[in-house]
Amino acid sequence: MKSGWQNSLLQTCILLLASVLVIILFISYSASMGYWGFPLDDAWIHQVYARNLVFHGEWAFNPGEPSGGSTAPLWSLLLSVAFLISVQPVVWVAILGCLTLLGIGLLAENLFRTWSPKYTSTIPWIGLFFILEWHLIWAAASGMETALFSGLILGVFWTLRENNRRYWLAGLLIGISTWIRPDGMTLLGPLCLLSCDQEITIRRLGTWQKYLVSSFSFLFPILFLISCRLVIFGQPHFQRNRLNIRLPSHCRCWNAYG
Repeated sequence: MKSGWQNSLLQTCILLLASVLVIILFISYSASMGYWGFPLDDAWIHQVYARNLVFHGEWAFNPGEPSGGSTAPLWSLLLSVAFLISVQPVVWVAILGCLTLLGIGLLAENLFRTWSPKYTSTIPWIGLFFILEWHLIWAAASGMETALFSGLILGVFWTLRENNRRYWLAGLLIGISTWIRPDGMTLLGPLCLLSCDQEITIRRLGTWQKYLVSSFSFLFPILFLISCRLVIFGQPHFQRNRLNIRLPSHCRCWNAYG
């Protein structure tokens, strides 16, 4: 009988293999259909911000014109690594997609095992179910931040699982999620509700400590993000109205960015 760590290692390997295979199959199929790139305009916008950050040292869509059009600054920063190490952006997105799917699979598998102790299968069926879900595969290879945001949502619920709640980590993940999608702030709802459950009463000192710790860990990345926007753009909010554009079809190939 295998030990716990051996089972965990086996499950991780299975989920990693599945993540790599589905991304390779998706990209291979797309390439066989004559398409090499990303399906949405926003994905290209993120890539332009990442490219200009590396090549020009500016957070801008048009060089010399700083703008806050990227509503997922953390995602754009991750994409910029491709330009730093001279890797084909589509390939780098595929690598990020594999890692994101792996994280989603591991978190989903772990959460289900926590909620259902009777589930003891060696094969990580729940993780595989999430990894093989078509919409998540598409999101992971689309060049968008959607899959990463989905993983962060699962991460928040993982930190809030029963009997092992880490409020400071939940607050930090929620704060970081706003660097990916502004609506990540809505995750404060589950955090507040679980902070007021039957095991925690408002009269206990530990409750106030949890509130303070989770609030500080949440506010730290939020305030840092707002500070960056104020320094760069002179205002704390996004400027999406300046980037309501559609790239021409001939730009949907990375030769145009060569």
